[in-house]
Amino acid sequence: SAGAAHLDNVSPAIFGGFTVTHCENPVKVSRFDSPKDLECLVLLPDKQKTSTKEARRILPDGVPRSCANKNLSSFATLLCGLAKQDSGLVIEGLEDCIVEPARCKAGFIAGVRELKRVAKSFGFGACASGAGPALIAFGKSSNSRKAEFEKQARKVFEKIGLAVEARWTKASRQGAA
Repeated sequence: SAGAAHLDNVSPAIFGGFTVTHCENPVKVSRFDSPKDLECLVLLPDKQKTSTKEARRILPDGVPRSCANKNLSSFATLLCGLAKQDSGLVIEGLEDCIVEPARCKAGFIAGVRELKRVAKSFGFGACASGAGPALIAFGKSSNSRKAEFEKQARKVFEKIGLAVEARWTKASRQGAA
């Protein structure tokens, strides 16, 4: 539908865990188990989903080197967290200064900036899920402030006039059966 394969969606559905698709022809996928103590809060605002094609179209053709460096550093931190089974590094690796800002500016993702701020204050990290509108917050399942965080995360959407569905989950260790 977007003019390209959605390997980033299909790979985890097949293999489970977290995946990185690093070649399309032939398809090559690296799979990582989620750290055992990593839990996520999926937030789905009552907002129309933008087409992936449109969400890709609005991305900048070029970015400042500092943003590219920051995003590469964040991605490396995220991968190190997965490889080392370190939830703290996974949470730290969720920063993005290219895609999320562009999609926020275009109105495709609502509440992500404020959710990131709230998440950080509770020891969580947050990011947009693909083209949106879903957002995901990751944290340690042992975090005693989970319920309080969820309440504050819901308030982010109340403030902008959106109802939100929220659900706690963990990454599956196996793909779809």
